[in-house]
Amino acid sequence: MDRLKDLLRRHKNRYIKSKTKPKGDNCIHKAWDENKQEWFCSGCGTRDPEVCLNHGKFSPAQDAEQLKVAFREDLCNTQRMLRDYRDIATLLWSLGQFDDPEEYERVGKSILEEAIPKPKK
Repeated sequence: MDRLKDLLRRHKNRYIKSKTKPKGDNCIHKAWDENKQEWFCSGCGTRDPEVCLNHGKFSPAQDAEQLKVAFREDLCNTQRMLRDYRDIATLLWSLGQFDDPEEYERVGKSILEEAIPKPKK
């Protein structure tokens, strides 16, 4: 179980880091042009989703707590977990969590809740 918790923690940190990285796609200033053909960042003026031209004007679209909730929801969705987090799904499968769907609902989600606690309000 420690290995699973460590794996979940690494994936969560990577997810948060990728979503808060200063780039046009993650910025709160992201907007569509008049024709709705392509987007641009009104903060720095970039049209490239992978580049932020002015890191001083960058504001992440979501804070870390919102991203933790989104990551947790991704893992609670079995299909998304199998598609995007194959190593976690494989480890859960090797631990026998997918043998019985009802057992997964009860035990698997409790493991996720223990490893990634709900944010405090």
